[in-house]
Amino acid sequence: NADQSYIPASNMKVVTSGAALRVLGPDFEFVTRLNFDAAGNRAVVIGSGDPAFGDPKLLEEMGISAEDLLDIWAKALRDAGFKKGGELVIDDRVFDREYVHPTWPTAQLNRWYCAEVAGVNFHTNILTIFAKPSADGQPPVLRTEPESPWLEIRNRGRSISKGQQTAWAARALNSNDITFNGDARLSAKGVDVALHENPAVFGRMLATRMAGMGIDPRVVRLAESTEDFSGTTTVHTVRTELRTVLKRCNTDSYNLYAECMMKRIGQEVTGTPGSWRTGAAVVRMQLQETLGPSTGHTFIVADGSGMSRENRVTTRAMTDWLMELKSEAALREAFIGSLATTHEEGTLEKRFRQRSPKNDLYAKTGYLTGVSALSGYLIDP
Repeated sequence: NADQSYIPASNMKVVTSGAALRVLGPDFEFVTRLNFDAAGNRAVVIGSGDPAFGDPKLLEEMGISAEDLLDIWAKALRDAGFKKGGELVIDDRVFDREYVHPTWPTAQLNRWYCAEVAGVNFHTNILTIFAKPSADGQPPVLRTEPESPWLEIRNRGRSISKGQQTAWAARALNSNDITFNGDARLSAKGVDVALHENPAVFGRMLATRMAGMGIDPRVVRLAESTEDFSGTTTVHTVRTELRTVLKRCNTDSYNLYAECMMKRIGQEVTGTPGSWRTGAAVVRMQLQETLGPSTGHTFIVADGSGMSRENRVTTRAMTDWLMELKSEAALREAFIGSLATTHEEGTLEKRFRQRSPKNDLYAKTGYLTGVSALSGYLIDP
């Protein structure tokens, strides 16, 4: 059934990441800038759509936390001369402000894997809630990472000393109205919940750290459509190599990373704020350039991660795409190296836990209800 269309689930990331690699190039970097306008006492965060900015897993590998990063930025502004009562602007205009794909499952939008997609992302756009049990039957003591004292969390949890931990968090649709539920026994494991309108949330987080250093801004807002910040001075930058983003996308199957790449290539090609519409158009353009005009019948591109059940691909077209990426010498190493193997932690290691193939396997898994997909390369050394 090589020419029958199937839902690819997360195998869609193979298509998105390959297209991003071809458009942006293997040496591309996402750059998030912290700028300062001394004359106007204005701080500006200029986003690049980087999904890795403040990613807790990557920060842990560097030996710092999200709190440390926020403190570094607040200190950079203080040292640059920012004064109390100034303005903090979050420039997220690299992407549009449609944060949620219209075909994603509404009931799952508070889960980490359905995190909203923005021009400024932080901490993978999730809040981690840690619960410290108190007396049996009493509400646990909650703390969050990143610290967000201005977020009110309804605590409906219960402390237990025996039994199974069942703690979970819910967020009301289109809000940051969060409720903590369930039984809390183990204080070490955090509970994740996806946040809403993350550029504004990040602005509040940074403003809170600035206030702690005595330079709290009077106004925290998003950039207006016509504002120009070209006269501001950069006081700190965070850079993420595309290879890091590819690896997190394909080995860890992180949806946010795929969606940010899709929107970013839309912005790169059109010069307008990246969107799912422009990103999908660029992906289709890349497929047609490499595989021919008939790909319109073999690929249907809805989103970048495969969360949408509207994506479609034939197995023949997916194989042709993989072969094309392998044939491009400038891209081969970066692309194949981003895929999971059976020898490292990731989605593939779980799939082949009982028996690993004798050859080298680089591949991408994909799961949705009724879908189990596997695409990649089996290489004889």
